[in-house]
Amino acid sequence: MENSIPVPEYLREIGYAEKRRNNFLQMGIHCQCGCEDFYIYTASTSHNGKEFDEWHKAEKEYFRSLGVEIYGKSCYIDKNDGLTYETAYVNGKYIGKLLFDPPKFWSAYVIGAKCSRCGKKHLIFDNTRFGYNGRIVDTEEKADYGKMKFRQIRRKLSPDFIYKIKIEIENDESLKEFQSACSEQYTYEQYSEAFSQISVYLSHNGKKVRIYEEETS
Repeated sequence: MENSIPVPEYLREIGYAEKRRNNFLQMGIHCQCGCEDFYIYTASTSHNGKEFDEWHKAEKEYFRSLGVEIYGKSCYIDKNDGLTYETAYVNGKYIGKLLFDPPKFWSAYVIGAKCSRCGKKHLIFDNTRFGYNGRIVDTEEKADYGKMKFRQIRRKLSPDFIYKIKIEIENDESLKEFQSACSEQYTYEQYSEAFSQISVYLSHNGKKVRIYEEETS
């Protein structure tokens, strides 16, 4: 069991494994009433997106003025002031010095589902709580569902906008590797929610469309 990817603990009551291989798991979703057909809702929010984009634009312009593309940069901590700076290594020497102080960017994306038979609501994914960064990395803020505006997904895939849900997750680490890298105090249940990638699909009458994908680590 420890060598295979488990169904995430938060989906344990509604998720079931369909395919497993190495570091890959494909799941189907069903309501506790047995129904597998859902209305799908999504919501997203972010902070400092505009500020971060403006900072990133200025960063690019600075390095391009030196004839360096952004991917050629590297960071270092100045021993004199203890601050972090960016520089570029070109033709055997470092050029440029830019203070690395990007605005802190935070974003949340949530997928919810409502059973078409009994009306019960289910959380399918929340990137501030699940996946490696959401589950393990200490983030200051979690998504507040009451303050987010959820919109129903209305893909032409289904005329009545009712879909089956398929989820694919990957995990780059085994449980032992995960505990070694993070802490042996982490449980198998916590490991199950710390997957490194997730893709969410909707299907209807044999046709499938991906509505979300994220590398979470």
